[in-house]
Amino acid sequence: MHEARGLRRWWLDRSLRAKGLIVVAVPLIALMAITSANLQLQHDQNNERNVSIAARNLATAASQVLADAVNAETSIRGYAATRDPLFLAPYNLALTRIGAERNSLRGAAVIEGVVRPQQALDATTGQVLFQLAQLRSAVGRGTPVGNLRPALEDQKTTMDLLRGQAANLADGPNDLVAIARNKITALQTRIDLLDVAGLALGLLAGLAGIALFTSGVARRVALNAENARRL
Repeated sequence: MHEARGLRRWWLDRSLRAKGLIVVAVPLIALMAITSANLQLQHDQNNERNVSIAARNLATAASQVLADAVNAETSIRGYAATRDPLFLAPYNLALTRIGAERNSLRGAAVIEGVVRPQQALDATTGQVLFQLAQLRSAVGRGTPVGNLRPALEDQKTTMDLLRGQAANLADGPNDLVAIARNKITALQTRIDLLDVAGLALGLLAGLAGIALFTSGVARRVALNAENARRL
């Protein structure tokens, strides 16, 4: 109680100039503090969003390389079974796309720091394409389907290896995307709460400053009136 009276006395003894500066400065300082905290949270949110985007790019690139390889494999197997060149259309399309997809995967792996798993997957992809090219040549030469069985089995083994490598390479980024998404949601909630708190704090500080300022002015006017009456 004594401290409250002392603070009130201190405030009443301030000049109008000082009171005016305090009334303006307090809400301004509160606004600057809230704005700084908000900017920091937004910076953290952008960082998490960048992490999520990079991880998603890696997972997408790995999936695309696998999809191209699967399309090429399916095409060659259809060609081996039917000897119909029409079945080679997906294979040829995959060949035109897979080079760019492998380059995208290479760039995404560098960003995410998973170069070795990417290099292993890239080597397996090259082996798959080589085996498919050999099968295509054998079918084109008229090799009987029965004689193609060992090559088809070897190609399937390599393809299964590629599937496992692509899954392992994509699992980590998918987990990072989920974690980053949760962090972004939490940061957004904190930003919203901070915005509401900043609005409320600024309003309360402004009202309090106005009340204190007007009370000081009213007291000085009353004192002046009392002095005039005495005179």
